Amino acid sequence: CLAQDSTRAEVWSELATLYNWKKDKDSVHICVEKAHQYEPDNHTYLFNLIYLYTEEDRPKEAALLLHKYLNDNPEEYEYYYPLSNIYQEAGMHKEAIEVLKQLESIEGKNQDISLNIYNNYRYLGKPKKALKEMQQLLRTDPENTIYQVLLAYAYEDLDAEKAIEMYQKIIREKEDNDKAMLF
Repeated sequence: CLAQDSTRAEVWSELATLYNWKKDKDSVHICVEKAHQYEPDNHTYLFNLIYLYTEEDRPKEAALLLHKYLNDNPEEYEYYYPLSNIYQEAGMHKEAIEVLKQLESIEGKNQDISLNIYNNYRYLGKPKKALKEMQQLLRTDPENTIYQVLLAYAYEDLDAEKAIEMYQKIIREKEDNDKAMLF
């Protein structure tokens, strides 16, 4: 088939599958890239290449492809989390935060997004921004003990006394709740 037409993406894709069974990673790589090269708009070939790059520990290349896909298809918001994870694994925390903020503008504030933003700010060594993120999340559910603990944890880097006060308040509230449950 390749002898007749070496630009047929589906042939390259099938060859990649065969080489994968043989555990010939170099040939798989060549075939997956060729399939994507000859049919760049085919999402299957694109996602195969993204997957291959992540498996080969090439997160920057994978992130670039997925980022381009999302720029062309912003409604495909289920791919924002994987993109932010790829950026985070590559140590590209600013980019991960940008993607998460884009997702937040689509879905609204929620625990998963906020915690990921919070963690990326901590990786960047930006405790004030991490703290602000947790304060915003706590405003959405002020009684959430997990959010309270995470906010206290965020304060540890900035104001140890404030963190201790918060931890003590959390413990007192838990003890009060436990007593109330007895009656």
